[in-house]
Amino acid sequence: MDRYAYSGVVYTAAKGWDLEWCMKPDEGLPKPDVVFYLDTSQDVLCKRSEYGREVYEKRDFQELVQQKYHELAQKLNTNHKWIKIDTNQEIQTVHHNICHHFNDLLVNSPQTLQVLW
Repeated sequence: MDRYAYSGVVYTAAKGWDLEWCMKPDEGLPKPDVVFYLDTSQDVLCKRSEYGREVYEKRDFQELVQQKYHELAQKLNTNHKWIKIDTNQEIQTVHHNICHHFNDLLVNSPQTLQVLW
C-alpha cells in the first residue's frame, strides 16, 4: 500500500470537500500495517530547489494539505498506526528513525489483511 488513498483524500479535502466524503471511494481497500507520515515545515519545503514546479506546490495549498493530513491522522488514530517522522532533521537521522520503526514493524506485523476504513 502506498500513499495513494491518503493523499487522494487530503488533496481533495484541501480543495474544500468534506473529509468523510473524500474517504468513501477508497472504503474497503486493504489497510497498511503502518503509515509513515513525513512531516516537514512549509519553510523547509519552500527552500527546496524543485519546490513550486508542480501545480499543487503553492504554499497556501500545501498548508491546507498538511492540515488535512493532521485531521485524517487524528480521525484514524484509534485503528491505524501512523508514525510521524520529523523530516526537518538531518537526513541520516530521518533514515535512522524510519529504519527503527520499520524493523519493529517487521517483527510485530499482523498476519492478516485489514480494511482501510
